[in-house]
Order: sequence, then C-alpha cells, then structure tokens
Amino acid sequence: MTGRRYTRAGLLALAGAATVGVTARQLLGGGGTTVSPPPGPAPSRFRLRSSFSGPDGWGPQWAPLQGPPMVDAGPGVLTVPAGVHTTAADQPMPVQLLDAVHADGAQRLEFAVTDASLRPGLLLRSTGPHSFAGVTIEGGRLVIAEYAFDGRRTVASADTDPVTAGTLHVLDVRYQGGRVWARAWQGDGSEADWQVSGSVAAAAGNPGVLAVHPLNLHPCRLQVHSHTVATNTPPQPTSPVAPVLISGIPSPRLDGAHDVRMRVWSAYPARIRFEWSVAGGEFDHGPEQVVDGFPLTALQQIRADGDVRWRVRLRSLTGAAETVTPLHDVPLTGHADGLTLLGASCYKLIGPAPNQGYQRLLEASTRPPAAMVFEGDFGYAGNFNDASYSRTPEFFADRFQRFLADPGFVALRRRVPVGFIMDDHEYGPDNNADRTTLLPWTWQLWNQISADSERRGYFDVRAGDVHCLTLDGRRYCDPAAGPNVPGKTKLGIEQRTWMEQILRTSDASMFVVFSGDTFGTRVNPRNGRVQRDNYIYSWPHEYRRVLTAFMDAQLRGKRVLIVSGDCHSLRIDQHPDPEGRREAAGMRITEFTCAGIRCELWSGAAPGDPNVDRSRYRLNVSGAGLIEIDPPGAAGRSVTLRAIDATAGRPLDTWQPLVLPFKPE
Repeated sequence: MTGRRYTRAGLLALAGAATVGVTARQLLGGGGTTVSPPPGPAPSRFRLRSSFSGPDGWGPQWAPLQGPPMVDAGPGVLTVPAGVHTTAADQPMPVQLLDAVHADGAQRLEFAVTDASLRPGLLLRSTGPHSFAGVTIEGGRLVIAEYAFDGRRTVASADTDPVTAGTLHVLDVRYQGGRVWARAWQGDGSEADWQVSGSVAAAAGNPGVLAVHPLNLHPCRLQVHSHTVATNTPPQPTSPVAPVLISGIPSPRLDGAHDVRMRVWSAYPARIRFEWSVAGGEFDHGPEQVVDGFPLTALQQIRADGDVRWRVRLRSLTGAAETVTPLHDVPLTGHADGLTLLGASCYKLIGPAPNQGYQRLLEASTRPPAAMVFEGDFGYAGNFNDASYSRTPEFFADRFQRFLADPGFVALRRRVPVGFIMDDHEYGPDNNADRTTLLPWTWQLWNQISADSERRGYFDVRAGDVHCLTLDGRRYCDPAAGPNVPGKTKLGIEQRTWMEQILRTSDASMFVVFSGDTFGTRVNPRNGRVQRDNYIYSWPHEYRRVLTAFMDAQLRGKRVLIVSGDCHSLRIDQHPDPEGRREAAGMRITEFTCAGIRCELWSGAAPGDPNVDRSRYRLNVSGAGLIEIDPPGAAGRSVTLRAIDATAGRPLDTWQPLVLPFKPE
C-alpha cells in the first residue's frame, strides 16, 4: 500500500477499527470485504483477446483519439510525449477498440509503464470520442470516473497496489447495469479481491485502453501486453460518429449564386458522402471520400442558388455500420427581411462552469441568424493554464474538437453557418502570438478543420448590401515589444491593403469588421496593468491608419461597425476620428467587444478611457454578441447591438441594446 500521512483523529479511528477486526485497507475503501463482488458469474460467452503479437500490432480496429502515437508491433505501445507545465489536469488519451460494442461485460488489461506517474487503465461504454467511463490506476489509487468533452468526474476511488515502472500489472474491471467494479495487482502476485465500486451511466459502447497524462509530464510509454473483453451478448459494430460538422459562411459568386463549403470531422475512420438539397429540391450527393488519416476530416464545396440543407452519410471502414447525420441548414435568402449576425470568442474548455451561451443566442434572435464569426480562442490549446497536454498537432486537434463538440455549439451550427478567426491561443504561444513566435503547423491544421473560404486566415463575404470582413491580428503581426515606428504592423501589409481596397471599392452600404483583437484600451482589472497586445498601445500608427480608413468610409455615408473578441468583456467603444477632421467631429466608429462565451480572467478598459460607453460595459459576465440590421427600405433603418448573457435564468440582454442609425451621423 502507498505511504500515507494520518491526522491524530485518523490514527485513533484506525486503532478503533483494528479492535473490531477491520484493517486499515478496508477502512480506506481499498478492497477486502468493504466492496461487495459483482453478482453472478463473470461473462464468458463472447471473448475478444488482443495479444499484440502479430505483425499488425494494434491493428486497424484500435482507434486512438489523439491520432498516430501508437507503435505497430507487439506489445502494443502507446507513446506519450513530454507535456507542458501549463497543462490542464487529468487529460485522457484513450485508444478505443472498434466493433466490440456492448453494455455489460468485463475487461482485463495486462500492461507495464515506463513512468510510474502515468495513469493507465481501461475505458468502457464509449459512445463517441470523448464520452465514456474509465478505470485508472493513479499511484496507489484505483479511480472510477466518467469522462466528457470538457473534463472528467470522479465517481469512486480506493487503495490498490501502486504502479511500478517496468513491472507487469493486471487491471480487472466488471460493469453491469449502472455499476462498475475494479481490482488491480502486480503480475507476479495473487489475484486481488474487488477493491472499488461506483455508479456510472448504463449504456452500450466501445471498450478500450486508457491513459491519463503522467503527472511529471515526462515522455513515457504504456506497453499493453494483453487486453481481453468478455460479454454475454454478441458484440456489435461501432456506429460512425461525427462530433463536428461545420457549414462555412456562403461566398457570393459573379453569376449570382453562392459557394457553400461543408466540413465533417469523423471520430473514427470512415467512408464519407455529403448529401445536399438546394432550394427544397431533391437531394444530390458528392463522391465518396475515405478518411483514415490525421485528422479525420473531409470537405465538400457546392454551387447553390438557394437555401441549402445538407447531411453526411458515414460508413465504417472496419464494420458494417452506417450513420446519417442530422440535417444542417445554410440560409442564403431572406436578406430582404433583415440580417442577423452573431459574434463570439474565448471559450475556455477547462475551468469555467458550462453555460447556455449558444442556446441563448438562438433564443434571442428575432430572425434566423445568417452567420456567426467566432473570433478566436478555440478552447485555449495554448495558454498560461489548463492548456493542451502537448504542443503538437494531435493534442491541439483534440482540444479543437472538444471545443467544437460542445452540445450547444453543435446545435447552433445545425442552423447557422460559422466562420473563424484564429487567435494567439490557437497559434501555439501562451499569449500575444506574432509572426515570429507562432507555430506554422497550427494554421495548416486548422485549415483541415474549418470550412472558411480562405486559407490565409482572413476572408470577406457579402450579405445583401452589408459587406463583412474578418481580420487576423496575430499571424502577420510584428512583435508587440518592438519599437512603435511608423512601419510597425499588426495586420501585415498584404492583409491591410486587402482591407483598405475593399473599404474603398465595395458598393456595399455598410461594413461589419470582425476583428480578433480590440481597438480600445485594455487593462488587467486585477492589477491595473496595461495589456500590450492591442492596437492602441503597441501599434499606434496602424491604429490611426485603420481607424482613419474606417472613418473615410463613414464620411462617404457607409457605416463601419467593429465586432471584436479577445478582450474578455461585453462593451461598447465609440472611437473618434484619429485625424480630428472637422467634418467628422460628431461621428464615431462603434466597436462592439463581445467576449467571452465561456471564460474567466476579465480584461477591462482603462479607467479614464473617454471612448467607453460606461452604461454598456460589463466584466465578469460570460456572453456573446448579436447584431440585428434592418432590411433595405425600412423606415428609420437601424442597427441594433445586443450583448447576450450566457447564463440561464438571467435576462437575455446584459445591457440596454444599442440602436444606431444605419447611415453614420
């Protein structure tokens, strides 16, 4: 048994227990008669055994969540890279056995580890890449937990023999109905009594092997010598699962139609076929695509001259199962009835409590939203805390998928096309990424996940007489700490020139600029320290140039609205003309900061900032932005900005909606 420290009261309790014949191990829940054995004999009718001694090693029916870190030779080896010191707690690395689906059964694992701080175990009843029960040996504890897309919940734990590096161990698990029993012992020892039991959800799903990241963050290996599954019912094929489907924001074509991009991300290798209907017509389909490499994604682009409904048909590569996803809607018409746009950013997967932000955005919308732009921080893969376990594509992809798999976001994307702006936490560094510090593979990875129209990180689309642009202030950015000389750029010359040309030449009546970064002041409210990663402090010349270009458009009668993320607050800034021109004296550039939808550590405005609308400024409130634009020809045509509170039970609007005239004044 592992060493423990006891209080005086604890020692007295142990002594008292000993007088009535109860051992310390039993009092602590570690086994013996304190855990009733599972009822009835062990299942034995159907047995699946993986010895990993053949030439294929793990074999095609084993599916790792984080991609390829598996050695294809016996014994089966899961390689775990070094972790970052900012990693989140208890990050799982499951390897699922496909086509062995069952509800009640038993598993036995014979294994060894090269590092005793790795937490090896078994998973059971997996219904997707992130949802399963697990039993792991963690030091000298046996832990039963339920795992979800955003963390795990410990159900029960008890003492067991500690894991020793280089030693063969055995883990035995039974699960019947809503209960799990587990025991473990060293391979050269005698079979242990049942040591822990706990209640979990009863469902049918995949079995498999599980590792939870090593506590010392050192690179290590889990060597699986034998894995056995037993059940009394025939194991069923694993149904394909698509945790992520994304409709890209439609792009208008010169012929009046639109290009529509559809992305699917499969949990397991599969054959994929996109199916779609345009303007209520018959369903058409594209060619079958096989996804069996990292990441398991596929993309389909179509030409459409009406609203689109689409779905994906997935067929397993290892079994006979097939799945058809729910229908997704891509609205193209209806701009004559007005335009609703959504803006959100900053979803911290680990830490803050879940909320109803996505659902409340839909609830608040008075018409179907035409699009959402998510302005960065997709789960905080790179961060000062609670980051992905490793800065590698496999672990960043895992974090991105979990962010996208939030059930509320999944439901929203069935009705709303979504575009994305990458921010610093997607680009690798903990904070304030620039072109000299970001990791190039990050945007190459994201291009295989999103359905955006461009691969360069920024794009534009038209919706009636409204022209929308996105700006990436990280990928092409000069370092914030560099001298503030006139040529210093946050957008990069190419992106800035692209934006300026659209503002000068577009025949749109209004521009909505979605920016990953804020133009207003930014101060840490906990210590009053200025945050240097925004335009006004570290790129003042570009701040003036960009806002001048925005004001130039307004002087031509075209309103420019900035919708920004990154700075964790719900707030309105009213920026004056940087050039101080008389004709623009009463005119302002409105900036709507709407971040974050699930975050913490709020970012405030400078206390004396005169541009901040103090009546529309909230910290410590998770939420997102909703922009409602009246249709052309409407009397008193206006633009309404609403900050939607993400917490159920509160009023939808965090402050009185701001109504602006469509034409700048």
